Amino acid sequence: MEKKHIEKMVGKIFLSLGSGGILAVYLVNLCRLKLLPISEEIGKLIAIENMTGTEVNALEPAIILISIFSFLISPLFIQWNKKRGIEILILFFAFFIDISGAVIVVASGEISGFYIFCLWITATYVSWICIEIINILYYWIKKDTSESHYDIVKLTFVWTIIAFILGKVW
Repeated sequence: MEKKHIEKMVGKIFLSLGSGGILAVYLVNLCRLKLLPISEEIGKLIAIENMTGTEVNALEPAIILISIFSFLISPLFIQWNKKRGIEILILFFAFFIDISGAVIVVASGEISGFYIFCLWITATYVSWICIEIINILYYWIKKDTSESHYDIVKLTFVWTIIAFILGKVW
């Protein structure tokens, strides 16, 4: 039993690393296409000193810092089990690092190796969570009587949600 559990975990790790790597490369290329032109436009605006309406009130950075801190610390106090709270906290932190890196990419005009590495780690972690969600859904849909029998009502419900999400995305 222990060997089978180790094989499952190794397979899950390799699947997460592979899908996370593919997603990270896609996101880096998307950043190259979308963020770098924005950086050039901002550079042109700064060069001609045409930055009207960008004054920042002194209260705004304080609100941002308090909001980010509250957002990151909230999973620890929600009444879940500690494992899920820590997983969500790590996910929030990874997204925060990625967003900060995107701002740095726009400001500097180049994609650094550190940003690519952070995107890869986040994409791998998101892939890991998606695999866990799929595993949870599988055991929720599967009937207790047999390995190959599934609850059609639950399966239809899941497919409806997937179709709705894909319809909204595309």
